[in-house]
Amino acid sequence: MSKNEELLDERDQSTLDEKKTKGNNGSTKDIENPTSHLDHQSNLPLDEEGRQYKLHERQDTDDFRDNPNQVHFDGEGDSFYDSLRERAVWLVGLLIFQSLAGFILRSNEELLRNHVGLVNYLTMLVGAGGNAGNQACVRVIRYLSVGTLDNNATLKRYFIAEFKMALCLSGILAFVGFFRTALFRVYLAETIVITLSLFTIVIVAVMLGAFLPICMSYVGIDPVHSATTIQVLMDILGVTITCFVGWVILEAVGWHQ
Repeated sequence: MSKNEELLDERDQSTLDEKKTKGNNGSTKDIENPTSHLDHQSNLPLDEEGRQYKLHERQDTDDFRDNPNQVHFDGEGDSFYDSLRERAVWLVGLLIFQSLAGFILRSNEELLRNHVGLVNYLTMLVGAGGNAGNQACVRVIRYLSVGTLDNNATLKRYFIAEFKMALCLSGILAFVGFFRTALFRVYLAETIVITLSLFTIVIVAVMLGAFLPICMSYVGIDPVHSATTIQVLMDILGVTITCFVGWVILEAVGWHQ
């Protein structure tokens, strides 16, 4: 290597060392980890109450790598088979409980036979209830996990807000449901039944979805199960509400086409 090349290498190395050790104001800084002086939780997202989500340091990944049959994703060290048993028992129970909807339909068979329009929109009605209830459940589960709903005053404000939300959502969905049935030229009496049923189902679903996770947590049941439970409950309640409203308007009052 020539002498000139050696001088250039030394100059480049000295410049690089200077950049590593000098800041813009001439003070010494650690540029290898420029965020080392920051709090590691300072950039966490905030919930709706302005609180930061908490970081939970867990060894789930390492434990799963060491023993794939031991799954610790629930934080309690349950094995895969323990988690399977818990979830299977819960789902089988809900499956059996959901059969109540079939008994309700069978007891209102004559009403549904005479008003086929109700049958055509029954899946829309119970589906809207399940979706609205599950949406409310997920929000409550998230608030419980971050400690937002930690006192009676906060719970009261939340339930009042959810009741207002239930009224608004039920009005919006009932409006859309009315025009959907009118667009397909459903008879007016059946259209009224479908609209009123949808309005009632959504209100019940949102409020039940707001209460259910908190009640389950209070009695020691994992509130995560509320997301599946609300679906089954709204299937049964949706069928019940639709048949009841249909019976009142179409049979008791005698409003026919």
